[in-house]
Amino acid sequence: MNFKSFLKGPEPARSHLARAFQRGIDPGDASVLGYHGTSVQALEHALATGSLTVTRGMAGVSGGDHYKGRAYGIHLVPNPGNRRAMELDFRGPLHRGFKSPMEDALGWAKHIGERHHIMSSHGLDMSKPSHHRAADEIHSLVPPEKATRGIRTGTPRPDAVHGGVVLAISDRAAERFGISVGGDGNDVNLETRNLPVEFITGIEPQNDAAYEWLDSLGGS
Repeated sequence: MNFKSFLKGPEPARSHLARAFQRGIDPGDASVLGYHGTSVQALEHALATGSLTVTRGMAGVSGGDHYKGRAYGIHLVPNPGNRRAMELDFRGPLHRGFKSPMEDALGWAKHIGERHHIMSSHGLDMSKPSHHRAADEIHSLVPPEKATRGIRTGTPRPDAVHGGVVLAISDRAAERFGISVGGDGNDVNLETRNLPVEFITGIEPQNDAAYEWLDSLGGS
C-alpha cells in the first residue's frame, strides 16, 4: 500500500506527528495528562487541519447528562502519575478491567480504529450519528447493504488503513482547555472540539498497519 498518497497535510503537523511517533510513549512520564485511543483516519485529518477534531457524530451517539454545560471533547484514559488528572473526582476505578492505562487506551485504539476503517471503507461520514450506527452494525456482521440502507454514502476507500493509535496528551492542554470527568466516570473529558497536534507528545501504534503508516510520516 502506498501510504505516501495520504500525506498531504501541512509540513509542521506532519513533522510533529513523525517526531511524536519516534519518541513513543513513556508510561512513567508524569507530564502526560492521559492517553487517547483513536485511529489512523483521525491522524489523516490532523495532517490536513493541524488538529484532532471531535467528530460531531460522537457527541450525538455518546453524549449524555454528564456534559450539560460542558463541551463533549477529546476523551483520555487518565495518567495516574499526573497531578492535574488526579485532582478530578472520578466516579469509578481507573482503567477498570485492564492491567494499565496504556492497555486501556490500546483497547480504545483498536475499537475506534475498527469503526473508522469501516466508515472509510464504505464511504460513511464521521460527522453523522446515523453513519456511526451503520458502522457499528457492519462491525456486528450486519450486511453492509442492509446497514447503509437509506444512507447517502460518499466515495469508499478500499485502501483505507486499518489501524489504531494511542496518543499521549500533554497536561499543558489542561492550561488552555477545561477538563472534567467523562461519561464513563473514569475518563478525562478534555473540553475542546479541536486539539492542536502540539499537545501530542508521543504516539504508539496499535498494530502493524498503523506502525507502517506512522513510519511513512518520516519519509523513510
